[in-house]
Amino acid sequence: MLFRLWAGKGTASSVDLAGELPGLIAAAFPGRRVYGVGDAAYHGKALLVAGTTWTTRLPANAALYGPAPARTGKRGRPALKGAKLGKPTAVAADATWRRVTVYRYGRTDSVCLAEVACIWYGSFGNTPGRCVLVWEENSTKAYDLALFTLDLQTSAAGVVQRDAFRWSIEPCNATSKQ
Repeated sequence: MLFRLWAGKGTASSVDLAGELPGLIAAAFPGRRVYGVGDAAYHGKALLVAGTTWTTRLPANAALYGPAPARTGKRGRPALKGAKLGKPTAVAADATWRRVTVYRYGRTDSVCLAEVACIWYGSFGNTPGRCVLVWEENSTKAYDLALFTLDLQTSAAGVVQRDAFRWSIEPCNATSKQ
């Protein structure tokens, strides 16, 4: 486990510091995939590190787009993003939900998941990713948890499980920083 302390204004941002850590781990373990997970504050191009993926919670106001369309062969700059999908609430309204069992927070739960291939252009440029939405049974919300992941291989349930593992580390981080 690694962590960095932000030194305040005028220094590297917390996202820039967080982006250095997966790079250190990837360099120490070449050939292995490194999975990073952060809360909604940790998103940005500094987290695009070779040999790693990143999963973060999506803020409610995140603007999502479809993947960039194929090149047309015509002159001019190719499109960097696809059609606007909207905020996570709009994505949830159009999503196809399926009930799955996930292990999280020390127990096994049955939840509804939806996943949509997309890009979060404002934070990760035109890097392909997925929006993974969780909806709890009997919830009145459009969704209960929205995640954005650059991991295109792990199942949606695996992404949710990985995010849940982060919570057991949070108290350790807080204590270590003291």
